[in-house]
Amino acid sequence: MSGKIALYQFAVGDFDYFRICNDSAKRYAAKIGADYIIDRKRTILVDKCMCAQKWQITELLREYDWVLYVDSDVYIRRAAPDITTIHYYPDTMYAFDENRVGGCVAKILVRSKHPEFQKMFKKDKDGRVLNPYYNAGVMLIPRSMKKLFSLKEYFETPLQEQCFLNYNIKRFSLNVQGLDIAWNGMIDLCAISHINRHHCWFIHYGGPYHPGLLQTDVKKMEELGIA
Repeated sequence: MSGKIALYQFAVGDFDYFRICNDSAKRYAAKIGADYIIDRKRTILVDKCMCAQKWQITELLREYDWVLYVDSDVYIRRAAPDITTIHYYPDTMYAFDENRVGGCVAKILVRSKHPEFQKMFKKDKDGRVLNPYYNAGVMLIPRSMKKLFSLKEYFETPLQEQCFLNYNIKRFSLNVQGLDIAWNGMIDLCAISHINRHHCWFIHYGGPYHPGLLQTDVKKMEELGIA
């Protein structure tokens, strides 16, 4: 991969799991030669969820050729390879397709009342969504994808950030390649898929929904020499 790359996170609040995950991301940024950037205060203030802060990626793509966005509840193991040597096509975004593990997002999509959004996603006779649906917790984004993060439209839409990103991917026919679950080991989906999350390179804990699990996992992985 050529060009400048930033690893971007935001972490608003004083939580132990933020510190552990942010430290692992800072370590990984140094490993792959990326600038590490973290926001500890909200700079994008909208009456939506905290995740609207991801739209800071738009500004970063003015300066950087690539942005690797990683949620602050993702722990990156030391063994994680350099993603820039594996995924590097300049007009392609990389993210994990949640639907690869059996239509787990169908209910999320059905709840959205946005008519155009509903039309874009095909469902089978049981209502399960058939299209890819990308998780926004780990994304490798090239500069050419700036239109994905249209802040003005995001202000105006009823969709939350992850639904809106998937809406834009479909609407603009953007080129997105699915990452292996090893790059975004969402712990609930790892369980469904019978995958040992400790073998993923990026382990995604889902914020406060599994209290204490991250700390327990990291201690266990350190004892095994695989943290």
